[in-house]
Amino acid sequence: MLPYQQLFHNGVVVADLEAAMATLGKAFDLQWTQPHRFSGLSLWTPERGLESIDLLVSYSRQGPQRLELIEAKETGFYSYPREPGPHHAGIWVDDLAHEIRQLRRQGWQVAAAGGSPDENYGLFAYLEHAHSHLLLELVSTELRPALESWWAGGSLNGTP
Repeated sequence: MLPYQQLFHNGVVVADLEAAMATLGKAFDLQWTQPHRFSGLSLWTPERGLESIDLLVSYSRQGPQRLELIEAKETGFYSYPREPGPHHAGIWVDDLAHEIRQLRRQGWQVAAAGGSPDENYGLFAYLEHAHSHLLLELVSTELRPALESWWAGGSLNGTP
């Protein structure tokens, strides 16, 4: 069972990252990390298999509950949503593969991940359940030090 207290962010896919940062920053008095371009990020989906994508992302620096903004892609998993609302909720997990197995036994399905099933899904995975209307991102605690450094004003150089 996942501890609800380990939820740490809500992710939103936006049409224009800079504009969303300005709008939401003003509305909620948020400061943002320096936007980071994840170049060649591995993303596996059941429909497309493993592919390499580029994503432009920023997080609110304030926490403990953070807002993640992801600039939309034209197609695919991070395409701009038809309806407003968060894209996903993110939660820390110590053992990603174990948690995925547990959730799959409860009827959750992997929608996307940082690696293929043969690679134990990498360091993050998105799961969905037909009855929850929630896209849940499991994030390995292996990424926590790099993300916390970024939130504190550092960079993400060297982060997968």
